[in-house]
Amino acid sequence: HGLISMWAPELVIVREVKINNLLENEILLSVYDGGAKSFEGLWHIPGGYNKWPELDVQATCSRVAKREIGSDVVFMKVLHADKWKTGEHPYGHPLSLYVNCLPAPKLEYAETEKIKFFSLNNLPKKIVEPHRRFMETLLPKLELDRFYFPN
Repeated sequence: HGLISMWAPELVIVREVKINNLLENEILLSVYDGGAKSFEGLWHIPGGYNKWPELDVQATCSRVAKREIGSDVVFMKVLHADKWKTGEHPYGHPLSLYVNCLPAPKLEYAETEKIKFFSLNNLPKKIVEPHRRFMETLLPKLELDRFYFPN
């Protein structure tokens, strides 16, 4: 974390749901349970650091998804890169790669108290700040691959 920024894929998994005959986008968030005490109990876009010798984004996304949400994903594209500002992260200035992912074929996500989809119009109050910034300012403007979730 010193001279070179570690990069971390932030898994942007968005689904479309029909609510009152209107399609709405929801994003998958999870409660942070990693080692940074300042983020404990906050919602975040599931993510984690790249580890060597992982040489491609798909390998890192798969490992992180299995650990964070219990299911695999398919990497689609990088949406945005964001270097954390001074004081936002206890380990320095990591580089978040917001990556658009889809669920691996035939996998479904079981929502729990710690892993849930939230409407982009009704996000929880306690969110890791750089993730909130991304969801509120950039995500609505981006072209996303998403999956349809019949309800």
